[in-house]
Amino acid sequence: MAPVEKSTEDTIRQRKENRLLDETDIKENGAAHGHVKNLVEWKKHMEVVKAEMVETMSCQMKDLLDKAVTDSLQSYTRDNVTSLSDKKRRNEDAEKGKIFIQRASLLDELMEVEHFRTIYHMFVAALCVFVISTVAVDLIDQGRLVLEFDVLFYTFGQFSTVVWLWICLFIYALLVPYKTLHFWGSRYSKSKHPFLLSASVISIFGICQFCVLGVFPPYIVLHYKLPPASSFVVILEQVRFLMKTYSFVRETVPSVIQKERNPDKLPKLSSYLYYLFCPTLIYRDRYPRTPYIRWSYVAKNFAQFLGCLFFGYFTLVTLCIPVFTNMSKQPFHMRTLVLSFFHATLPGTFVLLITFFAFLHCWLNAFAEMLRFADRMFYKDWWNSKSFSNYYRTWNVVVHDWLYYYVYRDILLEDQSKKNAHLVHCQDKPMNHIVGSVPFLVSATCGTTVFGAFDPLQSVADVCKRHGIWLHIDAALGGSALLSNKHRHLLNCIDRADSVTWNPHKMLGVGLQCSAFLLKDTTGLLEQCHAANATYLFQTDKFYSVKYDTGDKSIQCGRRVDCLKLWLMWKALGSEGLERRVDDALAHTRYLVEEMKKRDGFILVMEPEFVNLCFWYVPPSLRAQKHSPNFWEKLGKVAPVLKERMIKKGSMMIGYQPHENHVNFFRQIVVNPESTKEDLDFFLNEIERLGENL
Repeated sequence: MAPVEKSTEDTIRQRKENRLLDETDIKENGAAHGHVKNLVEWKKHMEVVKAEMVETMSCQMKDLLDKAVTDSLQSYTRDNVTSLSDKKRRNEDAEKGKIFIQRASLLDELMEVEHFRTIYHMFVAALCVFVISTVAVDLIDQGRLVLEFDVLFYTFGQFSTVVWLWICLFIYALLVPYKTLHFWGSRYSKSKHPFLLSASVISIFGICQFCVLGVFPPYIVLHYKLPPASSFVVILEQVRFLMKTYSFVRETVPSVIQKERNPDKLPKLSSYLYYLFCPTLIYRDRYPRTPYIRWSYVAKNFAQFLGCLFFGYFTLVTLCIPVFTNMSKQPFHMRTLVLSFFHATLPGTFVLLITFFAFLHCWLNAFAEMLRFADRMFYKDWWNSKSFSNYYRTWNVVVHDWLYYYVYRDILLEDQSKKNAHLVHCQDKPMNHIVGSVPFLVSATCGTTVFGAFDPLQSVADVCKRHGIWLHIDAALGGSALLSNKHRHLLNCIDRADSVTWNPHKMLGVGLQCSAFLLKDTTGLLEQCHAANATYLFQTDKFYSVKYDTGDKSIQCGRRVDCLKLWLMWKALGSEGLERRVDDALAHTRYLVEEMKKRDGFILVMEPEFVNLCFWYVPPSLRAQKHSPNFWEKLGKVAPVLKERMIKKGSMMIGYQPHENHVNFFRQIVVNPESTKEDLDFFLNEIERLGENL
């Protein structure tokens, strides 16, 4: 870079000297050349300044590119090493179901780029051209302004029929699935014949779904001969209600069967009503919410939706309908039909783009904003797709998520054949080397380190049993929930494990270190693995049973008696005392969650499943900003600064970290048995105080 910089500086210096000579010459010759000469000299001067600026920016750009290349080479090895583990974590997250997080729609983020807004302005200009051309043609041909919307009114005809039919479908979708679930859920755990009860309810509910949401809407469409757009609206709402009610039942019934929900904790009607209107097909009791409603944003999206409606109408009336109208006046030929299709291809593609923008962006974002629904990823960058499969997965994320979680994944879990296993692995090139290998162990986790998530033990155990694979459960953190009658359901089916790890020091407050490896084995496996046959230490002919001696069943003979720590605490507190510690920890976690939702500035990364509370704190200076890439970049710098202030103040300390595509967030593990609600309030108040002027 040094020679380039030197030559650049010489060039700039030479041009400055030439400019000074020119100015001296002008002064000597006077102003005889008049105004024209001044303009010429000014132009020369601006050309010199332009050249200097271009060369300076070129040098700076070269420096930046060199730095970027160096940084990328340094991180290349690290990225390759972590790619497999990252993909594994992403797959694990996907298996747990869709996770809703606060994020803006892709087009909203792109609209912040000035060059991308040019494309939007081009579409607006095209709409103006259509309107002006239509008005001009009417004035020239008819001598007056004739804005006919006969086709539009016909397409959306019989609106009153559509309205009363939609009201009927909505009332059914709101009341029947909800009341059916509550009727079945409140009786399932108490019933002496749960299978008979479930079969009866499923049969009646299935018949109702088939008749009301399956047959009734198409019958009304055919009976009343609804026009195209009205028919499309009815069928679209029919499919939407079918998919939403299925997701509601599918997400709540398993938790009732596995006793994860008490009968008095079934979904509230308000939660279900919110779900029926929010722009997602995956049911959750709670969704991430924005702090307030931007009514100007709502009005803008509805205005854009109406603009797209008229845009599509003008396109069809001007470019598509005349093609087929003229064709009907001529004798039929296959050549004419093919040419008509090709003539309509370009405007048809145009209408497709307008429809995508109108519905998947404007309509869904308007309702999301009115309902403060924070997860706006309704589509991805499908326009960059290089295959049809990728386009299919990205152009409509709302529908694709439903198909993935309730169709594809169910089929995959139902048919765990070797062919399906190869299909999944072969889609990931770095995993190709393990295809055909025989797994010997599946390790499930109860209480992951970051999010405190629990794997679906029953499904994992079924797979392991079907294929004869050893099932190990890492319950280092979550294993303590077994001591609580209220939260024991989190570890349902843990009894089907072949081995379990548990660390009582992680949640119960037992002194460090206290870890246990529990093994379900009657074949003497530990003796076979670790026996040193040291007869001077371990005698097998003692007068008592030696099967509980641990010395010859571990790698090391001499070790600390960690189990004594747990035994002493258990004797001191009793089972009720340990249970109270678990219940208090989860109650404190829930208290913090509810308090954060009441305050401005706290955003949950996800709803906590256990005692792991992950969240962002948004200082007042960032709260009014859109959740754009620039916003997340700034938010990622908040946690390190806040922790520095905590340490220097000496008031408290909390850890933070990034995770995959999440910027730095705080991770609070609420397990201290001595914590009180006053401590938790201080924790929240201190974060707000330290971050107020960020």
